[in-house]
Amino acid sequence: MISNKERQQESFRVAGKVEDDRRYTVEANIIKVMKARKTIEISQLMLEVTKLLSLKFKPDNQQIK
Repeated sequence: MISNKERQQESFRVAGKVEDDRRYTVEANIIKVMKARKTIEISQLMLEVTKLLSLKFKPDNQQIK
């Protein structure tokens, strides 16, 4: 049986990996939008990235900045 401490460590490690994956996904979508539009204001960039990612997860504005 898995102890409670091991279970907490595992969930912490999984949460960290999920956060890393989301960060990379946000960065990739920012690059995709910026390549499509040579010049864009930050507010418009945030809206477009949020729209693209809304199917996967709802990103925090801090994640986009």
